[in-house]
Amino acid sequence: MRNKNHNLLIYLIIIVLAVFSGLLHGQSNSDDTESVTSRYYRHSFAAGFNPAVLGLRKHPRMSIFLPSAYSSLGNNAFSPKYVGDTFVEGKWLDTSDKQDILSKIESDNISLYGHGTFPLFGMTIGNYGFSLMNFGYLMSGSIPKDILDLTLNGWENDRSYSFDTAEGETYNYWTTSFYLSKSLTPPGIFEDFSLGVTIKYVRGVHYWGLGETGGTFQVTGTSIEADGLYEYLSAKSGDGVGFDFGIAGWLRPLDAFVGLTGGNLLGSINWSSVEVREVRFERHRGVDIDSLARGDYWERFFNETDTTYWRGSFISPLPRYLELMIYKPSIYLNGNGDIFLNIYQGLNDVPGYSLTPKLTVGTELRMIQFLQIWTELGFGGVEGLEFGGGFGFNFSGYEFSLGADWQRGVLGGAKGFSVMMRNYFSLPSDGEVREIYVPKPRKAPVVKEKPVEKPIEVPVEKPIEEPIEEPVEKPIEELIEEPVEEPVEEPVVLGFTLPEPPKGMKSLTMADLGLRDMDPGQQLYRLELFPFIDDPVFYIEVGNEKYDRFFKDAAILEGTVLLARRIIVAVKERDKKVMKLYKLLKKPPFVKLESPFYRFIAETLPQSGQKARELVTTGASLPIEARKDFAGMNARKLPKVIKGVYGSVKNIKATQNELPELIKMLSDK
Repeated sequence: MRNKNHNLLIYLIIIVLAVFSGLLHGQSNSDDTESVTSRYYRHSFAAGFNPAVLGLRKHPRMSIFLPSAYSSLGNNAFSPKYVGDTFVEGKWLDTSDKQDILSKIESDNISLYGHGTFPLFGMTIGNYGFSLMNFGYLMSGSIPKDILDLTLNGWENDRSYSFDTAEGETYNYWTTSFYLSKSLTPPGIFEDFSLGVTIKYVRGVHYWGLGETGGTFQVTGTSIEADGLYEYLSAKSGDGVGFDFGIAGWLRPLDAFVGLTGGNLLGSINWSSVEVREVRFERHRGVDIDSLARGDYWERFFNETDTTYWRGSFISPLPRYLELMIYKPSIYLNGNGDIFLNIYQGLNDVPGYSLTPKLTVGTELRMIQFLQIWTELGFGGVEGLEFGGGFGFNFSGYEFSLGADWQRGVLGGAKGFSVMMRNYFSLPSDGEVREIYVPKPRKAPVVKEKPVEKPIEVPVEKPIEEPIEEPVEKPIEELIEEPVEEPVEEPVVLGFTLPEPPKGMKSLTMADLGLRDMDPGQQLYRLELFPFIDDPVFYIEVGNEKYDRFFKDAAILEGTVLLARRIIVAVKERDKKVMKLYKLLKKPPFVKLESPFYRFIAETLPQSGQKARELVTTGASLPIEARKDFAGMNARKLPKVIKGVYGSVKNIKATQNELPELIKMLSDK
């Protein structure tokens, strides 16, 4: 009865967690950074951590992992509730009870599975990280249905019972892992892109498994026919290595995170000093009635031999897999509701896992700043149908999470379950927003001509098919590469740091303008052309996609004008022949900067006037809409949102007034 009450207590805890998460739908964060990294860190306990996330700009600058846990256990036949209700001490099982028990077994075997990991300590700093003493276990087993049938109903004359399908294997180990990542120039539709690798040392702690197995049992009218062989293998030490590979990035069109992990592409444990215990049994005769009363008769009923010996080492593989994760933040509920999709495909047959692909979908929600809630639904894999969720508390960089999933059923009918507990500290990324602040409006720059309401758009001349030949003192190649009078600073300067944004704000970057390669430390960076050192541009995010897009577009327009002014002044201060060459060829005077300069000058600036008018129109309607969009629990944001809209519109109009002068400077002969 004590076991039954214990099972009831466990299920009561799981039910409370799941119902709570079901009512609130899931976990989320209006800040995309923390949502993605939190989701990945939670899921890394179930599968494997994608090292490429360390290279993304939105990843926390530093994380410290404290003792955490993930464990999954289950079978294909019985739920704990069914076992507690059926196998009760003193209860008599009739024929219908026995038939019901056997009908619960889906195939010819009772299959058991389990896997888990228990990280003790880990840390990430920038693009690097490590974890120490990450304990893990893998287990699987298969009990032939004939054994349970024989136990419940006794033997049936002339029926042969087979035990050949008995299997069992379990091993536990710990790993020490090192993570490395590299941010790359985003290809195609990616806004941010990174590659990463994980290198592991694996130490095997204990192995136990069945080797060669087989056996039959049959009762005839005159004899008992039995024959069997079982090998039990065990080892207490082993070692090996592992290697993971990851890709991660942000898709610009969908504003979604995508990550692909190849786990344990190289990974195994080489067990040494393997002990083998070999047990054989047989009987090919009937029962001696006169010997039944002798105590040692039943001990010698089967002719049995038991042999133990040592044999050489053998290798156990680690779970090899591919995992795809797609995460779309701020999809509903005013930016507080997120969705995610996860596809896991095992690549080898190891204990506790399956080659059947697994699809998991879920939603995350954050309606209260410090509370994260999530729920998920999975299909496939060794777990079959899986449903559950959990919650976490986040206080200024510290997060504690609990979660539980039912497997192969729900509530009392579940035949397996998983539990997760995680706690870690993190420092936000440079662009992470914790509170909401409003930028101060910029003063309109002084222009030579009287400002006009609408920018003057100068038509861009069509490029000349054939270049006009004019005499020059030097060949064009030498003219373009002619050294500058002032030395050009190196891409990375010791002691150089970009201005930190005010608390609660984000900094506009060259990548936001489509010129990622011109950020400090990148391939095309030139200090004299970088506008955001002396005159940085900051903007806010409020957790609503419509308003966040407006604030960022306004900042991009302002940054575009700042960079255009820098480029135009830089060109005009160089040799007049260089400027004339630029007018003829419609190309910038620096070969290495040709592509981004041409795109920026020839395409971006002439379109800025129209973009400014659109933003002014949008900004005029947002204060009215904000009173509806920021209601209820979000009403506290309303005053700062309205003030931020007015400030941004003022900045846009100041930028709009400067555009005609810039276009005139660009078109001057």
